[in-house]
Parts: sequence; structure tokens; C-alpha cells
Amino acid sequence: MNIGMAFDQNLIRQACVTIESILAVNRDEAVTFFFILLGVSDSDIELLKKSICGRAGMHVYRVQEALLNELPLHDLYLSPGTYLRLFFEQMLSFEIEKLLYLDVDIIVTDSLLPLWNESLDGYSMAAARDYSCYRKSVYDRLGYDKNDLYFNAGVLLINLSYWRKNSVSRRALDFIAQNPEVCRYHDQDALNYILHGTVKFISNSFNAMIYFFRKDSESFFNNRDEFVKISEQLKNPVVIHYVLSEKPWSRKYHSYKYPFANLWLFFRKKSRVRIRLQKERGRTGKFRQFVKAVLAACHLRKPSLPPDYDDYFIDVSDTESQLLQKMILLSKG
Repeated sequence: MNIGMAFDQNLIRQACVTIESILAVNRDEAVTFFFILLGVSDSDIELLKKSICGRAGMHVYRVQEALLNELPLHDLYLSPGTYLRLFFEQMLSFEIEKLLYLDVDIIVTDSLLPLWNESLDGYSMAAARDYSCYRKSVYDRLGYDKNDLYFNAGVLLINLSYWRKNSVSRRALDFIAQNPEVCRYHDQDALNYILHGTVKFISNSFNAMIYFFRKDSESFFNNRDEFVKISEQLKNPVVIHYVLSEKPWSRKYHSYKYPFANLWLFFRKKSRVRIRLQKERGRTGKFRQFVKAVLAACHLRKPSLPPDYDDYFIDVSDTESQLLQKMILLSKG
């Protein structure tokens, strides 16, 4: 199973938590990691080796920031590293025809083999639908029909043969450079534009985005039946995706008790690489919150969530407890 991850030096330790979850629940599978990294040192790479600890193969590719400097960033708190996933097509050996890409803000709770075994014949890749981008304005902005749907780029089963044959990465980078104002969600928007109509849509259990657990999440769906179908898929999430602006490595995420916070903490503790929870301090933190609010008002980023968990999210404590029990049993096995 080929797993790709792409991030910069600021997310090394966070990635180690994701890696720990992947290896904990896929211990019987032959896993090889392919990392595309930005701004990392040799000591950073040693941390990745320590995290894997001989349990999987590992290949590292470094990208120079100069290659990304001209690409737009609509969020002040993103780095150019957000575009790194576009480079797998070019940097991996042609012998590698399929890759499972995973974002860093993810925890894996079950085997990835059913996802890995999805057939990609005739498809550019497999991905889960992003229901937060349901408005007609999204499709009008990107210029394609709403029936082709919009996917989230945090979990991608990529048909690298298709991407190479059709120069997907080059076309996406060109589209971003030529239409910076259109790509509000950066390479995710570009990939949706380039690949619409060629994507195999998979169960959202493989990309259980945290916003699904909002009390008002039914408003994202076209009809009640669709909402019920996705709700059933989310009863057994295989991949939990922390898509909020506050991430599980921040103290704020845990003080607000957002969904599946304890599950992330479990793998943080199990990780062979230590990571401290981040805290915003003083004026800098207040300024960051002010800028986030302005960007959200301008529709340039998804809004931060209010701190009142009980009013905003459904109760996932039973699901989380079941997952934690399963993880504890696995760790003892």
C-alpha cells in the first residue's frame, strides 16, 4: 500500500501522529510512505524515521520553495506547502501507478485496504464528496456543472498513470497561476476543475470531515435521504478529518471539546515523536483571530467555530469511546 503525505517543516510532529494511527490499524499490511517535504532539515527527516521505526518503507522527496512562490495563498496561515500534493505525479517512479494521499490533519481508525483496493479503471482518482461546498456559486465560480460534484482533497486515491498521461499536475498549476482569484481553496479548487467528471466518489466513511457532526449539517444535503445515507456511513468512520480552522494540536480545540479530540490525543500519546499542544498567546493570538474573522467574512476561508460545543455539534462521545476501546485492544495485541 503506497501512502503519500506532503507538508512543510511546521507539521513534522503533527504528521507523526497521523503516521502512528495509520500503522496501528494497518499493521498486517505492507505499507510504504512517500513524503514530499518543504523546508525540512535532516533532523526533521530523522523524526519521521523515528516515527515509522522500521514498521514501513519510507521515501523522501524535497521541494524548493522557489517553485511555489508565485502561487497564491488566500489564507494568511497557509504555507506554500498546501500545493505539495500536486508533485507526486512528477516525483514518484513511473513504476508506482497508484497512491493513497492523506492530509496531516487526519486520524485513521481502521484498515485502509478496502479503500486501497478500489478499482480506478477509467477514473482519474477516487475521493469523497465535500458537502460543505454545495452551493451553486461554487460550481459557477469554477465553471462546471453541479452534477459532477465537488470532492475534498484531503483523502485521494490517485491513479498516477492517468495523471501522468493527462498532465494533471501541470494543468492544475497552470490553472491556479492563470486564475488565482477563482481558486479560493487553492489546489483543491484546481483539481476539481481539471478532473470533474472523471472522479470516482467513495463513501464518506473514508473522509469523515468534522463538520459532518454539526447539528445543522443536514442543511448541506439536497434531500433527507442523502443526509440519512451519509449519517449511516459516519457511524463507522475509517478516516477522521479535522477540517476545522482549529486543529487538534491546538489547546483551543481541546478546551472547546470539539469532536474526536480524545482520539487524536490517544495517538499523540502513542506516537514515538513528542508533540506539544499549541497555544495562541497575547496580542498575536487576538490579531490572528481578527484576521480569521475578516477572511471568513470575505468568504476567503471557512469560518472558525464558536466555543459552545453543546450547541454546535451532535454528541459523538459513544462513537469515540468505541473507537478508543478498539485502539486500546489493538495496542495490546
